[in-house]
Amino acid sequence: MTGALWRGQWYIYHHVKHEFLRHATRSGNRKPDDPDRLYCRWTPGLKLAQAYKNPSLAQKMAGRLNRELYNSAAACYPCQPVSVVTGEAARCLDEINRRDGRA
Repeated sequence: MTGALWRGQWYIYHHVKHEFLRHATRSGNRKPDDPDRLYCRWTPGLKLAQAYKNPSLAQKMAGRLNRELYNSAAACYPCQPVSVVTGEAARCLDEINRRDGRA
């Protein structure tokens, strides 16, 4: 068997919106002036969230989201509004969102 073995699942969480990444793709025809830009859909609950088996792929996507979706030159830019969380942390965040009425 080759390669690293990871246990569990990893999720991408938006700390400002309090939502999980559901789907990310190129914007294509939605933004003809920049078709390679990311188009993202978010979900407040964990049920429909996209689970990653490989934490490094999840981290690459979170980094790309932080670079493309947010203007890093703005004065109010938070450090990392989008980050990768483990499956256990995602379940805890889902429970917190439900308790607070966000989901």
